[in-house]
Amino acid sequence: MSLENVIVLKKSNSFVLGYCRCGCSNRIKIRTGGYLRKYVIGHQALGEKNANWNNGTTINDSGYVMTLRPDHPNVQRNRYVREHRNVMEKHVGRYLKKSEVVHHKNGNKQDNRIENLQVLNNAYHVSLHMKGKRYRLNHFKDMSDRVCFSCGTDKTYVKPVNIKHNEKSYINWFHLPWDKVNWYCRKCYRKLCSKN
Repeated sequence: MSLENVIVLKKSNSFVLGYCRCGCSNRIKIRTGGYLRKYVIGHQALGEKNANWNNGTTINDSGYVMTLRPDHPNVQRNRYVREHRNVMEKHVGRYLKKSEVVHHKNGNKQDNRIENLQVLNNAYHVSLHMKGKRYRLNHFKDMSDRVCFSCGTDKTYVKPVNIKHNEKSYINWFHLPWDKVNWYCRKCYRKLCSKN
């Protein structure tokens, strides 16, 4: 164990007493048999002084690249902002609203080139990610045995991926909150729910 760069106040057989290296002048106990403590807990080097400093960027649990921007109006609690939002803000010349979503066209969350980014509203962004999934899920779900308990209809329409308003759409099947056994078509479900 090396004690260089540590101001030693007292040495004994079980510990070494010294000052915290952050400059706060708090005393710390440094174990002689193990890890050399240089800081009071919570006083370790932050920012560029930290050994793990990576120019203010990190990757969060969701896989997005985060950039240190403590002065940003939409900063998160840890003082970081998603890098793709920074790139788009520089491109459009203003801060993005919280309602605006930056979409990665190729699906790679770490590819923050401006050619790969697109500003969308949340509803359209969700529809882009859900495109085709709704059709696949309902297409393979067997609904042929379902009959509306109220009106008796057994029609099950399949909604194409690129639907127009005048085309046939799904007849969704529902259970009433008080009747979890029988199926109801959308029309009857709405009618019965509005009465109660």
